[in-house]
Amino acid sequence: MKATSNNRKARGAPRRRSLVIALAVALIAAVAPSLTASVGAADPAKPVSMRLLVIAADGNETDYPAITTFLDEVGVPYDKILAADTPLTASMLSDGTTGRYQGIVLTTGNLTYFDAGAGTWQSAFSPDEWATLRQYQKDFHVRSVTSYTFPEASYGLSYAGYRNTLGSELPATLTAAGQAVWPYVNAANPIELTGAWVYLGSIIDPSVTTPLVNVTVDGTTYPVASVTRFDGYENLAVTAANNPNLLHSILLSTGWINWVSGGNFLGNRSSSIDVQIDDLFIGTDQWDPATNTAHTEYTNVPADVTAMVAYQNARRANPATPGFKVEYAFNGAGGPTNPSLVNTVRANRSQFGFINHTWTHFNLDCGDCPNPTGQITTNTTQIRSQILTNRMYGALLGLPGNSDTMVQPDISGINTPPNPMAQKAAGGVGIRFWIGDTSRAGQTNPTFNTGFATAGDSRVFVVPRRPTNLFVAATTPDQWTSVYNHFYAPGGILCGMTTCFDRPQTYQEILDHESDYLLRYLLRGDLDPWMFHVGNTRAYSGNRSVLSDLLDETFSKYSSMVNTPVRSVSFKQAGQAMQGRAAYNAAGVTATVTPCTSITVKATKAATVPVNGVAYTAANSTVEHYGGRTISQVRLAAGQTVTIPLPAC
Repeated sequence: MKATSNNRKARGAPRRRSLVIALAVALIAAVAPSLTASVGAADPAKPVSMRLLVIAADGNETDYPAITTFLDEVGVPYDKILAADTPLTASMLSDGTTGRYQGIVLTTGNLTYFDAGAGTWQSAFSPDEWATLRQYQKDFHVRSVTSYTFPEASYGLSYAGYRNTLGSELPATLTAAGQAVWPYVNAANPIELTGAWVYLGSIIDPSVTTPLVNVTVDGTTYPVASVTRFDGYENLAVTAANNPNLLHSILLSTGWINWVSGGNFLGNRSSSIDVQIDDLFIGTDQWDPATNTAHTEYTNVPADVTAMVAYQNARRANPATPGFKVEYAFNGAGGPTNPSLVNTVRANRSQFGFINHTWTHFNLDCGDCPNPTGQITTNTTQIRSQILTNRMYGALLGLPGNSDTMVQPDISGINTPPNPMAQKAAGGVGIRFWIGDTSRAGQTNPTFNTGFATAGDSRVFVVPRRPTNLFVAATTPDQWTSVYNHFYAPGGILCGMTTCFDRPQTYQEILDHESDYLLRYLLRGDLDPWMFHVGNTRAYSGNRSVLSDLLDETFSKYSSMVNTPVRSVSFKQAGQAMQGRAAYNAAGVTATVTPCTSITVKATKAATVPVNGVAYTAANSTVEHYGGRTISQVRLAAGQTVTIPLPAC
């Protein structure tokens, strides 16, 4: 559906500003910590658990789901408390020797909420609770992040106003200090704050507060992210509201996670892509703008394949996409009737990946039916024959790929209806990875970047795949524009189910809208493959296709925002990564860091544990560098404990 989930706006408006300001003044007097020009680190470093504590006032803050979403996506262990319901005690934070949390994340700077019983706005923490929190931070040198911070003296800021960016953009820039916190952000371009209320504050004392991200309003520069140094700890204050789908929120999340953890944390995020193109060798519907129907067929020609080769080569020459490679899901039955296409594919086979799509585009539930019927009329022999015949044809052509991967036609065989027979038949001939559809109930990711085993055969692992609004029948810009507006322009056939536009969209506007969705997948580190069809690869002008236009628009936005490469992965690699993430989630991993000394990691079950901030070169570890971070992928057996030395400070 269009213009729903990815267009949610942060509603972090400065509600009842006079009340908030009055409360802030009271809190300054009651709980303001002392500011100092340097962090007091004279005491020996104390061990802390590699875990974050998220503190919300009552859970209704817009930043609360943003914080938890980003931590879940990266895979950072954390606990959360609602301060209005749960009193904070010193024993919740440490046992006196070991700290329970390596970092603190607050949804707002003063944890303000509306107490319905008292009929007033107030802080969810008492002065004693604030003192308890700050004393823990001082004792264990634990950093904190305040996600949506009212500018006040307790954070080294003085309130100077606000800006509403719900319908506009406010450009922000990284300072030199900010570039150290967010080294993966492309500092040559502004960070566009939009869809959120933004508080403006002036720095009170530059010797203790350092701006990280600045905006300029009416000729005056204000920090929207800054670090203030206290006696024994630091706080990073963000004065812009956040929600899980705002681009500035997604963009900056990895940096503040790394910062609040002191550079050592569990979890990982990197941008990857798997472009899957269905129906190679057979025809696909194409849209007729004159009749608003898909009643003609388009079959690829050799020029489409050579255009894709040229496109890939151009993308590989770009630092943003150095290893770019698409995968074709092929149906061999169409090959003998199109020998020139087959010869061109075969000549360029090393340029692509290939996935079994059955011999005749055979629906695993209803066979060669024109439309899925919801009834199972197939049998094991048919399904095995379709998979094996297509596999043999691919081997005959020398198509590289993994014989254990398969894209089921019409995403059949899962729950359309449930078909354990098909799952077992596929598993019996060596299929280990299937697709699901993230837009269908029961087929999406159980948790971020994980899949699931089928009920009929646990050997068959489902990798959820992202559908897009680049429709199967769109082979040219005119066709895509027509079918898109048929669905989403005023009076469109989907307007009763989703939000539509107030006017028909141009081709460039469509590219802009749809690339925004794909951009978010990349920035989040989403592993789900993307679904397209061979008609989308039609070379309508030179080497250009509607698919390449959409990808170029996406990659252009991506590289304007970040300087890290997009890793091209295969279907099997995506599936294996999802299996690894699920194992990590379930492994009961615990870790403790003693700064400047060591990290100790233990897993109850076998898993590969991503440990950031250290290059551990043991035999059971693989070291990678991405986004300004060093990540050690440490392989642990069930019950194993590993101690990783850290450089002395």
